[in-house]
Amino acid sequence: NHTMLTVNYAIKEGLEVAGIIINYSRPPEGTLAEDTNPEIIRQISPVTIIGIFPYLQDMESGTIERVVVKNLNIEMIKKYL
Repeated sequence: NHTMLTVNYAIKEGLEVAGIIINYSRPPEGTLAEDTNPEIIRQISPVTIIGIFPYLQDMESGTIERVVVKNLNIEMIKKYL
């Protein structure tokens, strides 16, 4: 809900939305929302999901870099830099 409200408002205000990055800031709890939100957002959003960034307990730069390369569409992000 928050994601779609934000995306739709940004578009309404004339902003170009590069995409959505789903970021898990807490350990997975196995909730219905965690399991279904990415697919529901894909179905109803006018913008693409750039990637899903999982929760990381290990915040070392090497770990973060590997996770970014594996889970985010870097080429899509580069288009907006």
